[in-house]
Amino acid sequence: MYEKQTLEEVMSKCVNAKEMNIANTRLIVDISSGEMYRRMKTGNWKKIENKVNHGKGYNVVLIEKKQYTRAKLILCASGEINIQQKYINIHHVNGNRLDCSIGNLNCVYSTSCAKERKETKKA
Repeated sequence: MYEKQTLEEVMSKCVNAKEMNIANTRLIVDISSGEMYRRMKTGNWKKIENKVNHGKGYNVVLIEKKQYTRAKLILCASGEINIQQKYINIHHVNGNRLDCSIGNLNCVYSTSCAKERKETKKA
């Protein structure tokens, strides 16, 4: 079961909150920390837990039968990418796929991403 929260409670916990709507699903994204909240049918808000729920170690959010990575939703809320864009490589600077704070995310081309991944593993 989830902790029911009001909009005011959610906003008081966020440092840099952005509200977004994807396929009639309202989300509040705290860009600075990577925290996310989803509006439930009851009108209450639920925190989306940041835990591995994908085979490759990512946190994926299911909206209207489509999967979105937490990192992609954060970058979309910040205005860096469009949610409709496909084939975007998102690099986690520190190598932790669950750290989706905006300072840890970069959009890169596929060749750059492979190079940065190797450098992160060496460190």
